[in-house]
Amino acid sequence: MKKQQKKILFGVAGEGLGHSARAKIVIQHLKKQGHKVKIITYHQGYWDLKNEFNDVKKIFGLRFSHKNGKTTYPGTVLENIKKTPEATKSFQDVKKIIKKFNPDIIFTDLEPLSSLVAHLYKIPLVSIDNQHRITQGEVEYNKKWILDYYLNKMGVSTVAFNANAYIITSFFDFKITHPNTYIVPPILQNKIFRAHPTRGEHILVYNTTTDVKTFLDLLKNRPETFIIYGPNKNKQEKNCIFKKQSKNQFLKDLISAKAVIASAGFTLISEAIQLKKPYLALPIKKRIEQLINAHYLKKLNYGDYSENLSPEEIDSFLQNISHYEKALKKYKPRKDNSELYKLLNNLIKEL
Repeated sequence: MKKQQKKILFGVAGEGLGHSARAKIVIQHLKKQGHKVKIITYHQGYWDLKNEFNDVKKIFGLRFSHKNGKTTYPGTVLENIKKTPEATKSFQDVKKIIKKFNPDIIFTDLEPLSSLVAHLYKIPLVSIDNQHRITQGEVEYNKKWILDYYLNKMGVSTVAFNANAYIITSFFDFKITHPNTYIVPPILQNKIFRAHPTRGEHILVYNTTTDVKTFLDLLKNRPETFIIYGPNKNKQEKNCIFKKQSKNQFLKDLISAKAVIASAGFTLISEAIQLKKPYLALPIKKRIEQLINAHYLKKLNYGDYSENLSPEEIDSFLQNISHYEKALKKYKPRKDNSELYKLLNNLIKEL
């Protein structure tokens, strides 16, 4: 029986590369199934996806403001309010896309305009992300983060409300509290599934929020070699080797790393777990999504986290790498994203 082709509008959050990396894999599957996909995104998501797909439209997108390595809510609100005219124009552009493209289904990866037009035009909406675990389920978190938890919960609820289905990616188990909600393992690229990880001598570091000099002072004069991405420069200072951003080289350094020190972004943590790399997470302050990732990373004994990195915490992590490796040995690596693909096919058929 011939598959029924659908027209799908896919909205992707553009803050960071995690959303576009995940969406890229989903979109590739949808296109292989014969569906026609139009993408709307912004900032880093736009630059990432436009190199992979032809039908990508740049729109306005919400951005986070940071100060001293933490998210500032007043700054975030103020900066986005200033861009209200740009947001209004973008919303009108998306409405025109809807009328011309006439999608059967709308997907969103934490991109609000796609969700908004789905409700406006009564088009079935599917939300794919990891952050809906706080709106559709029960997760553990440190009570000192309670204000950030509820602020984030309110924000995530607003971005994708009343979706027909929520697909939540997660590297840990939690209780689902709402209907039409599905948990799938992290969405990973084929290069990660096909990788043959080795245990090299270097520690892979990814840092985009902490001041470079501050970070360098914490790492230098140690016996370990640190390969650092984030500042986007080629330079070496003692045992610290800075490298410009390169997806292929970054992946090689990840696959051969002894361990990882990086922000608590979901995608990189998920890749490190698949490759069985101990991880020291540095969650962006007040970013509850990263704080929860870090909490469960530590709970599973796959690594540790720090909210204010100190030399003592780095020493503790490096001294306990073999301890984390022992826990990671029990993790059974996956071979593909087949569980996700099966769910997507069934949902599209039902919708």
